[in-house]
Amino acid sequence: MINKKIFFLLMIFLSLLNSQEKELKPILANQNLIIDSDNSSLRWLGGLKYNVNDHFGFIKIKNGQININEDKKITGRIVVDMKSITNEDVESKWKQNLVNHLKSPDFFDVQKHSESFIKINSSKIIRKLENENYLVQIDADLTIKSILNRIRFEAIIDFDSTTKNATGKMVFDRNDFEIQYRSEMHIYDPDSFWNKLESTRATAMDKVIKDEIEIIFDIKTKKEFLHLN
Repeated sequence: MINKKIFFLLMIFLSLLNSQEKELKPILANQNLIIDSDNSSLRWLGGLKYNVNDHFGFIKIKNGQININEDKKITGRIVVDMKSITNEDVESKWKQNLVNHLKSPDFFDVQKHSESFIKINSSKIIRKLENENYLVQIDADLTIKSILNRIRFEAIIDFDSTTKNATGKMVFDRNDFEIQYRSEMHIYDPDSFWNKLESTRATAMDKVIKDEIEIIFDIKTKKEFLHLN
């Protein structure tokens, strides 16, 4: 009789535990996560079209939130502080000259457009990796200088840790955001800057700047998060 009572109580306990797990699972899986801007990084890469070496530096994340639902689908928004742009490969006074030029109207015009935005609209898991992380395709809206364009890139994401981590590379064409200073797209345009120079075409082409800009990202979230109902 005692064994039956113990068995009966055990079954009730397991039933309650299973019921609580079912209630908690969607809440724990549907997380609104805060970006840890202090421990995340955005590394930009760009430079001359016909030069082996690129310029590079960093841009700070101002703030952001990411939502991951029970199916590991991702949405969210990240705000980037364009005034924080730095350069790490140029030395002495030329470093600040380059940074000032990047902040000028020739490039990002940070006085008028101090923030850029990445709005993640949807995601799709491509495959699970050997280290238990996931390779994920991200579809997002990228806004620079108040101009919005769709962008797609891939990220390696750790879904299982308490603090989530995403790494990868995002590439965009600066012409899509009306950043056309010394753009390679104008090399053979007869009405462009290049054909008005008082120098040879070869000399001019040595000054052509790549259209593509790479952003190598390492995004981390904080431990704190809000459960979504």
